[in-house]
Amino acid sequence: MAVLTLLQENCIHVLLEPQDQLLEFGRQDFDEPPPFAIRSIGNGQRIIISETQNTKVARRQLRLERIDSNRVRLTNIHKSLGVILDSHILAASATRETVLPAKLQLGNIQLRIEVEGTNDNYHTLGEQSGHGLVSGLDPGSLPISLIATLKRGDHRSLLHRMKQLVEVLQASASSANFMDRVANVSVELLELDHAAVVLWKDKSFEIVASAQARQSQEDEEWRPSQSLLNRVRSSRLTTWSSPEQLSEPSSEISLRNVVAYVAAPIKNPQGEVIGAVYGDRRTGFDVLRQPIGEIDGHFVEILACGIAGGLQRLASEREVLARRLQFEQFVTAEVARQIEEDPESLTGRDADVTILFCDIAGFSRVSEQLSPRQTFEWINDVMTVLSECVTQHGGTIVDYVGDELIAMWGAPFPNENHAKDACRAAIAMIQSLPKIDAKWHSIVSTQTQVGIGLNSGMVRVGNTGCQLKLKYGPLGSTVNIASRIQGATRFLRTPILITGDTAKLLSEEFTTRRLCQVRVKNIETPIDIHELFIAPPENWAAQCSDYALALAAWEEGNLQESVKRLVQIVANCEKDVPAKVMLSRAIDVWSRDQAQHDPIWTLPSK
Repeated sequence: MAVLTLLQENCIHVLLEPQDQLLEFGRQDFDEPPPFAIRSIGNGQRIIISETQNTKVARRQLRLERIDSNRVRLTNIHKSLGVILDSHILAASATRETVLPAKLQLGNIQLRIEVEGTNDNYHTLGEQSGHGLVSGLDPGSLPISLIATLKRGDHRSLLHRMKQLVEVLQASASSANFMDRVANVSVELLELDHAAVVLWKDKSFEIVASAQARQSQEDEEWRPSQSLLNRVRSSRLTTWSSPEQLSEPSSEISLRNVVAYVAAPIKNPQGEVIGAVYGDRRTGFDVLRQPIGEIDGHFVEILACGIAGGLQRLASEREVLARRLQFEQFVTAEVARQIEEDPESLTGRDADVTILFCDIAGFSRVSEQLSPRQTFEWINDVMTVLSECVTQHGGTIVDYVGDELIAMWGAPFPNENHAKDACRAAIAMIQSLPKIDAKWHSIVSTQTQVGIGLNSGMVRVGNTGCQLKLKYGPLGSTVNIASRIQGATRFLRTPILITGDTAKLLSEEFTTRRLCQVRVKNIETPIDIHELFIAPPENWAAQCSDYALALAAWEEGNLQESVKRLVQIVANCEKDVPAKVMLSRAIDVWSRDQAQHDPIWTLPSK
């Protein structure tokens, strides 16, 4: 004969023995004994599960027929009242076969039917799909709340639920707090009392996000069921259960007062369980709050897939950050970002750029005054200040070579104003030198001076190093000329020189003048050199016009006229150092063999 156990109010555990082949369940009739009595009827037994006043349960509502050891046929023998079988509706007069154990709800009475000798209280979904989507579900498998929603035409409620799922999945792809959103949505979506996202760390599950429907003293000590989480981790399947319906009370502290729970595995791309989405209820079921069942399992599984996607996104972001930090050991931050966005950029591409070379003048003399440690700190300070000028004007640091800084505009990101931005940076470098001198005046006795050369043109940019050590930078004659122009600052004794190719890209914002043509080492083609002023000197227009006439006379071979005009310029402006240099050259040639005059100045060294 079946054994009945009242686990709590309106919750009955039914344990079938081998001889129990036919059972009927219903409420007490007027001439029957009180609830939980068992009566013989024909070739079976009738089990009274509620008192006669409880009209939520029919007098004759459910028939159970044994098929084999743990399989039964259930028939709703009432003509109007429904029965809930797990999360499915067993309609009036409908029949369904199922495997025990099974959970049923007849009105406000819950039944847990098991076969003697079985203690499997868990239900599971199949192997989790790639997207965690519910498939192949017929209307009979939908939860009561969804069917009721569809029948009354309240589609807004259903759409709201689906919208919540979509929002959580979207959050997992972009939001930093997506785990908290999953916990909160789980409580609301499945009418849970508690929900949590747990991750497997150091051989145990750790709560990383949680939510609850209400606050009480008991809630403060809440913990998810470790037995369920361990089962999910070992089976790798979404699992749900009702622990209170076990034939014996659970000894697990986290299951005290739990009436139902559900958990879905969070898996990594290799299919390993790295965590779970967990939820439980601490109150009994009623008509408006259906048992946790298969559809709930699918919902939780979708949320777990969202968490898995979010974790994979975070892992990818960490990998990208680690790769960026690795790149930034050899290249600047902006180059590292470019490499991330376009790895092919390392293979090389043509770019229209402006190259800047900046060299510290008199570095050897300064280093003689300082200890190795002070030299290191001083050069670090100087390069930091100069580099800030580059980055503040949109440039890319290409390299540091001893006391020389190399920068570039126009790559890795295209820049139509590369020449203008490079010249602004060069002017800012000169203006920043007093800041360095003020900091080091008590140690370094001389003023910090630099020579800057700029050139614009096409280059090939990419990895100029090798696979073992990246070095993103430009190659081509444009780079070589910029380096030589920087070297020319020593001969013309002016801080900033630019080529004609750079000068023609500038606007009236910049004050420049053409100084001469030079021929530099290893480059045969003559180069026009222009001076870039930090600020226009007094009587600039007249001075610039006079110098242009002197230079024209020089290039035409009229040395006397050139010397005459240069003398006048120097007399009017003693600080015009390039004019003094050109005057010295003109006098030297004029005083010797004028037939050997070459208007192009061949610089003696780099």
